[in-house]
Amino acid sequence: MTALCIAAAQTCAIAGDLAANIARHCGPTGGWQAPGRSALWDAQGRLVVAVNGAGEQLLVARRTGEGWQARVEGLVAEGGADAA
Repeated sequence: MTALCIAAAQTCAIAGDLAANIARHCGPTGGWQAPGRSALWDAQGRLVVAVNGAGEQLLVARRTGEGWQARVEGLVAEGGADAA
């Protein structure tokens, strides 16, 4: 993820006093390879969770009274092959 994307998400989170999420497509599209690597920042601009590496992965986050709970799940392509 570029420094510009990270800075924009952090700024939006802090300015709006809300969580900011960047959900990014991974895989080929329009003649280029999209990088994926989605991420979530809390209302103070702190990184909560980020997807590391390429491949089809789902970032799932939930805020509770005790703070953020988050996980990253790898997805499997149709036919049972890993989507890496």
